[in-house]
Amino acid sequence: MEPYEYTEVELPFIEQLKSYGYTYIEGPKLDEERMTRASIVLEDRLASFVKKLNPWITDYNVQKVVKQLVTVQSENLWHANKMMFDWLFGQGLSIAQDLGTGKKNQTVHLFDF
Repeated sequence: MEPYEYTEVELPFIEQLKSYGYTYIEGPKLDEERMTRASIVLEDRLASFVKKLNPWITDYNVQKVVKQLVTVQSENLWHANKMMFDWLFGQGLSIAQDLGTGKKNQTVHLFDF
């Protein structure tokens, strides 16, 4: 017999997300994916999404963006949360890259609205 919360809440929510196009992966499979690191961030997936959302970005800068997101440097938790919110939903991240007109700061978008 399965727990009530699983059948009445979790499964319907999973199905709803799948109907929106999300891919459902069971927890143990996610653990295999990040088994080599202590991070809770699936860095390879994050890097792929950053590249997909910003096709102009170099692989080197993708790794810099991922590192910046995973290791947020801030004086306190409030500032760290504000910085992360701004990166995700505000101005994005700025990264120096040459797009053919000289090296300039380019905005890396992290959320597909």
